[in-house]
Amino acid sequence: MRMRFVVFLAFLTLYNNVVTVTVREEIKMSSTNAERQRKYKEKRRAKDLSLVQVWVPKDRIVEIKSIAVGMVEEGSRDLEPSQRQLNFAQFLCDKKGLKINQEVLSSSKKLSKWLNKNKKKSDKT
Repeated sequence: MRMRFVVFLAFLTLYNNVVTVTVREEIKMSSTNAERQRKYKEKRRAKDLSLVQVWVPKDRIVEIKSIAVGMVEEGSRDLEPSQRQLNFAQFLCDKKGLKINQEVLSSSKKLSKWLNKNKKKSDKT
């Protein structure tokens, strides 16, 4: 349910030794739960995260949570590109005559973005 708030703002103005009071009414609508949840999900998606829900045995909850935390932490680290990424990048450069910036070659995330931008569905190694 959306709540409606009415706020009255009073402004005092001094002009030629005369004080004028101006009252302005503002109507503000608060966010609904659905809107807050949508914004939260959008922020998570912007960080390239996905929601995963699974049913697990009660005696393994702690183990599964620790694995998930480790995956999130690992995903936030920027590692060196894999040999497979480097090979595919070399293939695209040879095929299309492209050049790769050295900064892109130092980061698996940056190289992944470069590969996605420069490949087509028909490109295979």
